[in-house]
Amino acid sequence: MGFWVMWHLYGGFEGLQDFGMHKSTIWRKVRMFRIMTGEHPDVYQMPGITVDPAAYWSSGRTKVGPPPKD
Repeated sequence: MGFWVMWHLYGGFEGLQDFGMHKSTIWRKVRMFRIMTGEHPDVYQMPGITVDPAAYWSSGRTKVGPPPKD
């Protein structure tokens, strides 16, 4: 489920690549996520959890660093 959160915070495939993940690692994690949930990370809605990337990056800027490229 951490992958799903990162997927949304970093802006999907390209954002995770910019973060430093190798594309084969991302594809492998997407495949495993689909096996576990039956859906792609873009489509899946996790019950009870809402991810707000703008709020995350604005509050964590001093702790985490700059937000990913748009």
